[in-house]
Amino acid sequence: MTMRIPLALALVCALLAGLAGAQEDQPLAPTAEQLIEAARAALDADESDEAAFLLEGVKPGEGDADDLDFLWGSIALQRGEWPAAIARFRAILARDPNLPRVRLDLAFAYFQAGRDRQAAYHFRLALGDKDLPPVARAKALVFLDRIRRRKAWSVSGSLSLAPDTNINQATSARQVSLFGLPATLSDDARQTSGVGLNVGVRGDYEWRLSESLKFGTAVSLHTKTYEADEYNQQFLNLQAGPRFLFRNFDLRPELAARARWIDSDTYSRTLGLQLSGNWLITPTWRLSAAVGGEHIAYETFLGDGDMYFGQLGVAHALGRATVMRADAAFRREDLDRAAYSWREYVVGVSVTRELPWGFVAAGGSNYGWRTYGAPLLVYGPDTRRDKTLAGWLRLSNRYVEWFGFMPEITIRHERRDSNLSLYDYDRTSGEFGVVASF
Repeated sequence: MTMRIPLALALVCALLAGLAGAQEDQPLAPTAEQLIEAARAALDADESDEAAFLLEGVKPGEGDADDLDFLWGSIALQRGEWPAAIARFRAILARDPNLPRVRLDLAFAYFQAGRDRQAAYHFRLALGDKDLPPVARAKALVFLDRIRRRKAWSVSGSLSLAPDTNINQATSARQVSLFGLPATLSDDARQTSGVGLNVGVRGDYEWRLSESLKFGTAVSLHTKTYEADEYNQQFLNLQAGPRFLFRNFDLRPELAARARWIDSDTYSRTLGLQLSGNWLITPTWRLSAAVGGEHIAYETFLGDGDMYFGQLGVAHALGRATVMRADAAFRREDLDRAAYSWREYVVGVSVTRELPWGFVAAGGSNYGWRTYGAPLLVYGPDTRRDKTLAGWLRLSNRYVEWFGFMPEITIRHERRDSNLSLYDYDRTSGEFGVVASF
C-alpha cells in the first residue's frame, strides 16, 4: 500500500464519523454519493490513487453514471492512461453531447494519444460553446495550433456495400431525338442499377522542416466494383508540396496527379498545380480556399485539354455539438473540341450534428449548373446545358468500434435536368459500411 492510502482512509473515516452522529437506523457504510464526493475532493488534490480507492467502494449499479465516468476518466488523465480516459469521456458524451468540459477533456486525451484528427474535431466543437471560459478557449486554440504544426502521418480507410439505381448515370428514356428524328436507345445506353463494393484508403505524411515549414505528401486510392466489369472504376490521387504555417492560416502549393481507370483500361490522366489554404477567422469560423490548373489527357474521343478550378468554403461551429459548412466552386474544362468543353458552377451547404448515444448525423445539398461550349449537330442546334440538384444524409456512430472501424450509412439522391433529354437522369445510391482513421 502506498503512503497516499491513509488520506483516502481519513476521508472515509470522516464520512463514518458524520454518519455515527445521525439517526441510529442509518447505515454506517458511506453511500455511493458520499464516496463520489470524497473521490472528487481527492482528485482535486491531485491524489488519483486515493480517488480510485474511494470509487472502488461504489457498488455496481449505484451512483450517477456520468459522475463515475467523469471521475474515472479524470483519474486516467492524471495517470497518463489515454485509452481509458477516452473510453470514459466518450461514454459520457454518448449520453449527452452538450457537455463542453467533457469534450475538452476528451480532445486532450486524443491529443496525448497522438490521434490528432479526432482531437481537432472535438476541440473545434467545444469552441462552438458561447459560454466557454476564456482560458479554456485559449487553451483549445493552442492545442489546435500544436496539432497542425506537429502532424506527421495519418491513414484512413473505408469499406462499404453500395446499392445504386443508376450506376452509369444514364437516362431512363427509351427514345431520344437524333438529327431531329426519334431514335431508340439500346439497353446498355440506358439506366442500369446494381450493387457495388466500394473500398477507399488514404495516407498522408508530413516532414517537419522547421517550426513554420513542412513538406507533405498524400496518396489515395478508391475502387468501385460491380458484377458487370464495364462499370468497375479505380481512382488514384497523388499530391506533394510544402506547407507554410502562419499564426492563423496556412498555405499549401502542391503538385497534383490523378488517374482513372474503367474496367482496368485507362480512362484519363491529369497533372497540374494547385494552391490551397485554411484560415482561422475566429475560434468558431474557418475559411478554406483552393485554386489550380491541370492538363488532362483522355484515352477516348474526348482527347486532351486543360482544366481550371477554384473553390471556397466556410465552416462555423453552431453551439456545442453542431457544425455548418457552405461551399462554392467553379470548374472549367477546355478540350480540343468546343462541343465537349464546359464550365460549371456549384454551391452547397451541409450540417453535422452530434446526437445522444454516440450517433452523428450529417446532411447536405448542392446545386450545380454546367454549360458546354458548342452544340453537337447530332443532337440538334442547341448547346447542352445541365442543372443538377443533389442531396445526401449520413448517420454514423463514433462510439461503436471494431478494430478501429466505425459503422456509417450514407444515402444520396441526384437529379440532372438537361435541355437535351439524352442527358437527363435520376439516381439514388447508398453506402452501408465502416470507416476508420488512424
